[in-house]
Amino acid sequence: MKKTKSKVFMHFFLLVPWIFYFWSVSPTIGMGDCAIQMRQMSYMELSSGVNNHNLSVMIGHLFTRLPFGTLAYKTNLLSAFIGGLAVYLFFLLIRKTSGSLWVAFFSALIMMVSHSLWWHSTIVENYAVNAFISVLIIHCYVNYEQTDEIKWNYRACFYSGFGLFNHVQMGFWLFATAAFIFCRFRTIPKHWMSYIAYTFLGITPYLALLLLDAAVKGGIVQALSSASGGQFKSLMFDLRLWADIKDLARLILIQWPAPFLICIPLGAWIIIKKREWISVNIALCTGFLINTIFFMQYHTWDKFAFLLPSFLILGFWGSHGLAYVFEKTNQTPVKRTGIILLCLASVITPPCVYANMRDISERLGGWLFPYNASLTGNLYNALEFRADPMKRDWQDVETFALTLFSRLPKKAVYIDDDGRTYYQLTDYFKRFYGVRPDVDVLLYNSWGMTAEQWGGGLDHLTAVYAVLDFLDQGRPVFIPSLNTPYDQLVNKLLMWNIYVKKFPLDEKRWIYKVSKG
Repeated sequence: MKKTKSKVFMHFFLLVPWIFYFWSVSPTIGMGDCAIQMRQMSYMELSSGVNNHNLSVMIGHLFTRLPFGTLAYKTNLLSAFIGGLAVYLFFLLIRKTSGSLWVAFFSALIMMVSHSLWWHSTIVENYAVNAFISVLIIHCYVNYEQTDEIKWNYRACFYSGFGLFNHVQMGFWLFATAAFIFCRFRTIPKHWMSYIAYTFLGITPYLALLLLDAAVKGGIVQALSSASGGQFKSLMFDLRLWADIKDLARLILIQWPAPFLICIPLGAWIIIKKREWISVNIALCTGFLINTIFFMQYHTWDKFAFLLPSFLILGFWGSHGLAYVFEKTNQTPVKRTGIILLCLASVITPPCVYANMRDISERLGGWLFPYNASLTGNLYNALEFRADPMKRDWQDVETFALTLFSRLPKKAVYIDDDGRTYYQLTDYFKRFYGVRPDVDVLLYNSWGMTAEQWGGGLDHLTAVYAVLDFLDQGRPVFIPSLNTPYDQLVNKLLMWNIYVKKFPLDEKRWIYKVSKG
C-alpha cells in the first residue's frame, strides 16, 4: 500500500511544476531575443547558426497553433511546459539516487524556484529545453550505473549529440559522456562502434542543417564559422580570472539564496568521501568544468542562461548533501521537523529575494545585482524583468510599444537598437499585428556585429547621414535615449545644428525627438 501511494505521488508530482510555471508565465513579450524566437517558431526557421535553437523552434511552432492567446503568450507556454518536465525529470532522478521521496520532493521544489530555471520557464527561450536534455542525459548515466544495461550508454551518446540540434552550447555533453564511457572502459572494446554510431545518429539533424547552410550561404567555412559562434566570438575568451570567479559566485548565490546552498559543498564532500556514483560524478565534473569555465568568461547580462546546465549539476550535488542531512536527522521527530522547515525556507525564500532583488542589492552595496537602470528606465523596467522570474504581471514592453506607436506622428522614423526594443517592435508588433505600417523602425546596431542596416562603426557617420536625409524629407525622427550608443550620434548631429528634445509618451515614459535647430 505504501509503495502504491509513493508511485501515485511520483506521477502526480508533474502537476506541481506545471501549475507553478503556468501560473508564473509571462502573458506578454519580453526582451529582444524573445521576439526573434517567436518569429523563428512562427515560420519554422531552422539553421545551424549559433543563434538558432531548432528543437525549441520546432516544438514552439506547435504552440503557435494553440487556439487561444497572443503569439507571445502561446510561445511563452512552451517554456513553462518544458521547464515543468525538466523539474519532474529532476525529481525522478533524485528519487533514484537518494532513495528518498522526501529528498527528491524538496530537491525538485528547490530546483524549481532556482533563478535561472524558473526565469527561463516563464518566457519564450531555448534554455528550458537545454535543461530538459541535460537532466535526460544524467538519467542515462544513473540508469547505466544502476542496471549495467548498455542501452543507457547508447542513449546518453544519442542525447549528447542531439543536444546540438537545440543549441551548439550543448556540445559540452559530448565530452561529459565520453568521460563517463571511459570510466566504464571495459565496455569500450565491444561497443565502441555502437557508441560512435549512436553519437553520429544524434548529431545527424544538426549536421544536415550545417551542410544545407554551407550549400546555401557560401560554403562550409562560413557555415562552420556561424555555427561555432559567428560574430559572438568577439565576446568569448575574455578571461578576467578573479572578476569572473566573483561573478560566478554571485550567480550561484542568486540561484539559491537559501539554506540549500550549504548542501552543495556538503554533497560534493559526501560524494568524495563515500565514493558514490563515481562514473556519474566524473562525467558531471567534466561537463561542469567545460561549461562553467567557458561561459564564466562570456560577458553578457544573461550569462546565467548559459550556466543553467552547470546549475543543474550543482543542484544534483546539493541533493546528495540534502540526503545526508535527512539521514543524520532521521532519529528524532524534532530533528526531522527542523530539516523540513529548512527545506521549506529554501523553497519560500528565493521568490521573496527575487521580488526584492534591487532593494536587497542596494542595501548590500549593489554587487548582488549590478545592472544599470538608465539603459531602459524611460521606456520599461528591464531591471525588474531581469531580476524576477515571476512574470505573470509583466506588461512593460507591450505597454511601452503600444504607447509609442499611438504617440508617434505619421510617417515617423524611430531609431532603436538591438539592446532595447528594436526586435520587439519589428519582429513582433509590426510583423504579426501590423501596427503602424507608416512608421519605420530602424536598427541602430550598437553591437556593431553585423552589416544589418547601419551603425556600429567608430564614428557612426552612416547613421548621421541617414538622419539628415530623413529630416530633409520632412519625416520626424525619434531616438529612445541619450546614453550609449546614442550619445555619439547626438554629438555628431550637433555639427549640423541638429538637436534633440524630450518627447513624452505618458506620465512615466519618454523618448527624444531629433529636430533641426
